[in-house]
Amino acid sequence: MVVQELEVERFHTADEAADEFPNRAADIGLLVPNAAAKSMPHSELKRLAAGARGVIRTGDYRSYSNVMLISGVVY
Repeated sequence: MVVQELEVERFHTADEAADEFPNRAADIGLLVPNAAAKSMPHSELKRLAAGARGVIRTGDYRSYSNVMLISGVVY
């Protein structure tokens, strides 16, 4: 699991996902309990993704299912 290999400081989800994934942030929070959650418009999530250092494609076909993980440094 990727969250075992990095220090996730925070994660972002799309506002538009709330209808289809009402518990998304809580579910992700179980995997990365020390990370802060933030929801934002999908257009903003896409804008931020342009500066990504890495991308993992899950194959999830549902609309707005993307999650952006923001990693810190593990010492």
